Amino acid sequence: MHSPDSPCDSQNRRGASKLELDKRLLFDIWNPCFEKGTFGRILFIMTKPHSNIFIRRIKELNGESTMIDLISVQEVPAELKQLCKNIFVYKDGVFPDRRAVKPKEVPFLDEDYDAIFLDYHVWEQPRENINRHLIFLFFRAKNIYYIDSAFTVRDYHDFEHLYIETRLEEEVKISACGIMRAEFCKEFYQSAKIYGKKGGILNIGTYLGRSAIAFALGSKAVGGRKVIAVDPILPEEFYDNVKKNGVSDYIIPFEMPSEELYNSWPKLMKERQELELGLVFVDGAHGYGQASFDISRWEEYLVSGGLMLIDDYERAEPDVLRAVYEYVVCSGKFKSISMPIDRLVKAEKR
Repeated sequence: MHSPDSPCDSQNRRGASKLELDKRLLFDIWNPCFEKGTFGRILFIMTKPHSNIFIRRIKELNGESTMIDLISVQEVPAELKQLCKNIFVYKDGVFPDRRAVKPKEVPFLDEDYDAIFLDYHVWEQPRENINRHLIFLFFRAKNIYYIDSAFTVRDYHDFEHLYIETRLEEEVKISACGIMRAEFCKEFYQSAKIYGKKGGILNIGTYLGRSAIAFALGSKAVGGRKVIAVDPILPEEFYDNVKKNGVSDYIIPFEMPSEELYNSWPKLMKERQELELGLVFVDGAHGYGQASFDISRWEEYLVSGGLMLIDDYERAEPDVLRAVYEYVVCSGKFKSISMPIDRLVKAEKR
């Protein structure tokens, strides 16, 4: 039951309007590529073994004869321990650097595996630390897979960590390292071409800049407004990527939390005449407080007919699910809600 101040209740009091929701808006994606017991011996390499969905996936792969070993950088919950034959935890919270670690320091090295599974959190590290996460190259395995952020099993060879080049249109491409998938960049580019004319574009959480560059290229192509990129950490690679892609004149960076920018917004943006926003992309912290803040507060500056894009809408992020449900689906402020790409919610303001 919602509190009296819940946006869902306030809409119910007004009379809920009909929402045409994409049938995939609430989902649990899992491509069952393998039947139970397909593999005799499996190695999981995980950074967040507490994820209930990952535990469920392991159960789905665990046949009567399947033996599962697990290497983690966090303590393993009891439920997961029951599924595994051998468990090794790196106590310092990180994997060893593949270039420096000695083979005798790697557990389970004498085992032959039918498959190795990596969880997608393995790749959530700065580029300079990537060698720490290539420890799986030590092992002998017939197949290497990773479970992506939509909990779909993918062949490792299809995985592009730190994407370098993405073609957006026939003559337009992004050439920049980063972890934003190609299909997202294409969606951002096309959205910016439409909504960049309505107002400024706010990119909350840009890291190495691929999302901001995609927005900037799209808006610049049609003479639209600039991109305001805000992130608590903007590494040197962000600025290198922006410059290399020729959009330095179209991206205004702010190295700070989105709350700090929000509090300074009227003063900062009034001078630049970009107070109104045509597009807001929310890809900040995934806690409920942060996600609900970014959605509800920045919606105030979104023009009528403007677009809000929200990343990380997945069951692994229940706080994001809740924030989207309360402040987008139930708010009555959006006339169109869909999911053009797994994890990405697209909502147009009334």
